[in-house]
Amino acid sequence: MTQVAAERGGTEHLGMWGIPSFYPTPDSLIYAMLEKITITPNDHILEPSAGKGNIARILDAHYPENRLTLVERDPLLRAVLIADGYRVSGVRDFFNWSLPVDVILMNPPFSANYQDADHIRHAWAALKRGGRLAAICHWYTAGKAWENPMYKPAVFQRWLKSQGLQVEQNPLNAFNVGEHQTVVPTALLWGTKA
Repeated sequence: MTQVAAERGGTEHLGMWGIPSFYPTPDSLIYAMLEKITITPNDHILEPSAGKGNIARILDAHYPENRLTLVERDPLLRAVLIADGYRVSGVRDFFNWSLPVDVILMNPPFSANYQDADHIRHAWAALKRGGRLAAICHWYTAGKAWENPMYKPAVFQRWLKSQGLQVEQNPLNAFNVGEHQTVVPTALLWGTKA
């Protein structure tokens, strides 16, 4: 446990710190993401919106030789990641990230006008040709049918199909575990960039 986390009672309490849209990714969803994509030895892996490093921890355990870079804008969470020894990019806002990478695993924030759609589109643009993406997002963003074809999620869903990205709904209790629980319906999406 990091000194920063220890001073606040351990990382299990990070969800209680009032950090907006902070819902650490449960291990079961991380493994579900990893089942959907292939990671090869020379891949540069990026995790935007890295939080306290749940995804990074599992990536580091399974792919210790791969270059793993994290982006996190919250200063407290950045401090936790740095103290835990992760390579945290100097880019604090993922929308300023421009370096092409091979693999992105992400659990972006869902709130504020379906911002997960914006994060996922930016991640897709950041992938090299042949790059792989696996992401958690709100079910309403990626899977729920909408009557208004101009509604942001409906437009995003058409974009997902145009890019060949796959979507499946996660179990309704997928985030009802861990230190900051929610029953928000979520989806897993994944694909390889042509």
